[in-house]
Amino acid sequence: MSDNFIEPIRRYDDARRLEAAGVRWTEVRNGLVWVYAVPAFILLMTMASSGLFMVAKGFPLKTTLIFAGSVVGLGLVRYLLNNFGERRRSLIFHHDGRIETPEGVPSNRRFREFAFGHDRVSTFEIRLAKKFDATYSQFFVDLFGRDGEWVTVADALSEQHSHLLTVQLTKALAEMREATAQPRREFTAEDALRMAREAMAGGRPGDTVHVVID
Repeated sequence: MSDNFIEPIRRYDDARRLEAAGVRWTEVRNGLVWVYAVPAFILLMTMASSGLFMVAKGFPLKTTLIFAGSVVGLGLVRYLLNNFGERRRSLIFHHDGRIETPEGVPSNRRFREFAFGHDRVSTFEIRLAKKFDATYSQFFVDLFGRDGEWVTVADALSEQHSHLLTVQLTKALAEMREATAQPRREFTAEDALRMAREAMAGGRPGDTVHVVID
């Protein structure tokens, strides 16, 4: 996919059989965003006021240093937001039935694996989390089980990203169910010949060897 916020995961064994299917995505850390928003606002106002005063008074040293310091401070806040204002999260379906959450779920960062298998997953659905204004809202993505289980697997996503994530999780689950429905290995004519050779390997000329293929 072109959107690096949503990254499909596919893992195969040596025979190119699907071993794991899932999705990795990026969420906003709302708490840290608000923590950084306060100093960012103060620095922005300081930069604006000192900049106007600096131009009006002919660039006095003290005011110029305050302006430069606020610019550097804003750059630092931007760096912190870019590197710590988001978190990566993932959900992976395994061939043996497990549902893995390596980075936890929104309600529990230490949550690593579901108590039920992916055969009991019913749907993934989008739910409104917060509405900030007429143009921007954040959404949850919920996993619903066939026996009434309800787990929120993603938080603080835009409407577009929550839709992409829901589609990709549903696709990964469908691919894994298709893989688990197929036999792990088909018995071929080559297998029969190999078994016959192995059975005859220790025999002597004239011996009779019975090979039974069930």
